[in-house]
Amino acid sequence: VLQGTPMIAQVCALTWLAASNFERGVSLHNLFRMMVNNVAERLLCNPSNAKTKVLKAMSLLIIDELPFGSKDLFETVIKFLTSLHKDDDDESRIVILAAGDFRQL
Repeated sequence: VLQGTPMIAQVCALTWLAASNFERGVSLHNLFRMMVNNVAERLLCNPSNAKTKVLKAMSLLIIDELPFGSKDLFETVIKFLTSLHKDDDDESRIVILAAGDFRQL
């Protein structure tokens, strides 16, 4: 990271309770406006245009409570973020930092 370069970071968690431990933390479902498509039985990301602009400008995504999420949930997030940055160079990609305690399961 270059000094003086502005960065946007967002903290989210799998539950609102875990997200509330962080200043401006939100749930993962809220951040990506995740919905279930019952016909296809899969998750969809459907954020508003304003939220999509923030997600595209984001440099760092911190996800707490990783062990409580399903494989489908994280694949949907990765697929959505990849689609946002498909035409970008490597310097504008998002770093994802995921954390959680597997002993809580």
